[in-house]
Amino acid sequence: MKTITSIVLIVILSFIAHEAAHFIMAIALGYEAVATINHVRPVGPVEPGHALLIAAAGPALTYGQGIIGFLMARGSASMLGLHLVVVAAIQRLMAAIVSMNNPNDEMRISLDLGLGQWTLPAIVTGSLLLLMILSARTVRPGWLYVFYAWLGLSIGFSLAVFGEPYLPVIRF
Repeated sequence: MKTITSIVLIVILSFIAHEAAHFIMAIALGYEAVATINHVRPVGPVEPGHALLIAAAGPALTYGQGIIGFLMARGSASMLGLHLVVVAAIQRLMAAIVSMNNPNDEMRISLDLGLGQWTLPAIVTGSLLLLMILSARTVRPGWLYVFYAWLGLSIGFSLAVFGEPYLPVIRF
């Protein structure tokens, strides 16, 4: 139960942190913005370079979360570290899957930079999945962890995605 609860909380906090990074970048660049747990939209027109920075802020934070989790897991076999990297990897994997219908942050950046639609999503997701595997090899959580992690991820993602209409919208 502790694993499931921890992962649900990390998923929710990761969604909030990811979107907060977009929101803070938009505000820092001088734009008004609207934020929910799943989206940040600057109000009005945005310069192309600024749009790239705003789009990159969320994945950069999530990638940093994955690296911190990896370092924790590899350095001291920390379960919390494993949770952090698992959530980061699966969050970006799910975002890439959703991109088949609606381009995510990495896909928009990749397209804007002329790198093709799947280059950055593949690099970010692939490297986070590799960090997750390397972390798991150090921590050695066992197969039951996979079930608990799946359950925690499922609950957390469901709450974040389907709970969005019931959560506050932040405007600044």
